Amino acid sequence: MIGVDGTPEPAHFRSMTANAQNMARNLSAQVGYPIRITPHGGASGRASKSSQHVVGTAIDIYVADMSDEEKKKLIVTAINMGYRGIGGYSAGSGKGTIHLDIRQRDGNGPEGLSLWWRHRPNEDSYYTTAPTWFASAIDEGAELLRQRRGG
Repeated sequence: MIGVDGTPEPAHFRSMTANAQNMARNLSAQVGYPIRITPHGGASGRASKSSQHVVGTAIDIYVADMSDEEKKKLIVTAINMGYRGIGGYSAGSGKGTIHLDIRQRDGNGPEGLSLWWRHRPNEDSYYTTAPTWFASAIDEGAELLRQRRGG
């Protein structure tokens, strides 16, 4: 796990819960490269009160220079590993990142995932308005969940 500046296990990563840190390390191992966490990752003081960052169960991963296939693999792998909140930023201070978090409740998307895409600062839209690679990764990940659940 590295920060976007190359710092190994930066402070915002270490402020996450132990379970969230382990999940992030496992995700990095599964995709086969170090995950680069933005300063929004971890228990951020800039996060809203309703954010998973506040409780230390969310990470924001820098993906702006990754191929669409690499981003899809990251998302599908994350869903398969137990991440249930998935979002992306094409605008605002988080531009070029994918948000992943651990949630305990059902969400607004297929198979109970909590999904969103940010086109403008502070305005979230449903995941189907996101780029094709994002929506198709969600659909692929949700299909894996369905198969695992026997549906």
